[in-house]
Order: sequence, then C-alpha cells, then structure tokens
Amino acid sequence: MSLQQLEGPRSEHALCPVCAKPVHQSLYEEKTDRTYFTCSHCGFIFLSQDGRISGGKEKSRYLRHRNGMQEKGYVEFLTSFLKESVIPRVKPGARVLDFGSGPVPVFSWLLQREGYQVDSFDIYFCPDRGWEKKHYQAIILMEVLEHISDPMTVLEALKKRLLPGGFIFIRTGIHFEDVPRFDTWWYRQDPTHIAFFSIRTIRYAAAALKLRLVSLENNRDIILQRDPSTS
Repeated sequence: MSLQQLEGPRSEHALCPVCAKPVHQSLYEEKTDRTYFTCSHCGFIFLSQDGRISGGKEKSRYLRHRNGMQEKGYVEFLTSFLKESVIPRVKPGARVLDFGSGPVPVFSWLLQREGYQVDSFDIYFCPDRGWEKKHYQAIILMEVLEHISDPMTVLEALKKRLLPGGFIFIRTGIHFEDVPRFDTWWYRQDPTHIAFFSIRTIRYAAAALKLRLVSLENNRDIILQRDPSTS
C-alpha cells in the first residue's frame, strides 16, 4: 500500500471543510508527497493545500480532456444521468444551472436539446456570475464536487438559488471509508481531484444544508431537494 496512515502527534492537523471538526488523522503518500486528511466525524477525505496543483495547471489539464460532443462514450455517460436522474424530476422548460460546465459545455447542450432553459458557469471557461441573481428549478454539478476545496460554502450558495422544491443533482465518486480501497482507487489519482465524499459525508452535508437526500445511487449519483414549503 502506498498510503501510510498517520494518527495522533504524527499526523498533521486541519479542520474538516464539511463539518468543521478538527481532523487528527491523515494519509501520506511518499511517492507524490501528498497528504490526505480523513475526518472521523463525517467521513470526508481531502487533499492538503500543499498537495494541490496551481489553477493554471488545473485549467491546462481540463483543456486536455476529450469531452466533446464527438466523444460517444462521454456523451452516453452524461445522457444516462440526464435520463435517469434529471428528466424524471424536472420538466422541460424549467430553468437549470449547469455549474462547472467545463471547457466544452456538453451537458448544457444536452439539456437545451431536451427543452430546458440553461445557464452555464465555470470558473475558468464560463465565469459569468449572473447565476447569483437568478433562481433555478435544478442545479447540476456533473463531476464537479471533487474539484472544490470548500464544498459546503459552494453548496450553501447554490441552495440559495434553488426555487422551493428545486433539486441539486450531483455526480461524483463516493469512497467507502476503507483505506486500502482508497489507496488503489483510480479516482484519487487525478491531481485535480481534491475532495472525496463518503455516504456518511453526503448524509451529513444534506442534513446540515437542510436539504432532503432524495437518492444516492451507483456510488456516484446524488439528488438533493429543497423543501417545497420554504419561501
């Protein structure tokens, strides 16, 4: 196993970005000189600040992704989420935010093709923050949450843009709170992936945000809903 588990005085300390509790356990990988903090309170795992790549390198890596409309496998990956999660719950014509749309906003295009009114936002490729003044029936984070260092701050901001009864749809890899499995998990090998949720983390975040956890399926697809009775 390449990850070494450190605890107590041997471990670096940090505050968990999800539950804000002190974290006293970390995992260190000598080959990459990376430290991952593991929160015993909510199950969140996050990469230490000094192990993260710069914004310029992160953007450059995204530009190398083959995620265009011509990539059949990628389009099918998105379409399955759209058909299984979004369409059954949100009617065409609704206003939707594609948050973290990437260099090629394929998911935005697929949503528009189904008749949704779509706004796109990406910190690097579509930085218009007009979404902060609008309200949505659905907000979608497709393979986005694992790139965010302060997920609760972002989710709280997005919740404020949800209409009553609106949904936040998330696709992200879920870890199993098992160090050997996390060690060999392909998902953590991507240097832009810095935040890793467990089922326990998702449940904690939903409760803290006062959002209903509608479903968590396939160890990656999460649906949260704002209370329809709130104004």
